[in-house]
Amino acid sequence: TLDMFKAVVNLSLAAKDQLAAGLPADIRAAFLVAMQYFQALKDSNFDGTASPPAGFVEANKTVNDYGVAVCGFVFDQ
Repeated sequence: TLDMFKAVVNLSLAAKDQLAAGLPADIRAAFLVAMQYFQALKDSNFDGTASPPAGFVEANKTVNDYGVAVCGFVFDQ
């Protein structure tokens, strides 16, 4: 739901520095690009007008691949 997504975005932004601290440099850089988009979503009040920053698609894939390979995340189809 949108409320669940907002909670993920807001909690991620609140813990951004802590979450980024333990990541390898390349993953941290990608994570911070994803957080730029999360900030834009929050700043726009999730109204659908926020644009992803340059490199977002690649950064998001990097973060997701890391989550699957290293952290054991499973994404449903």
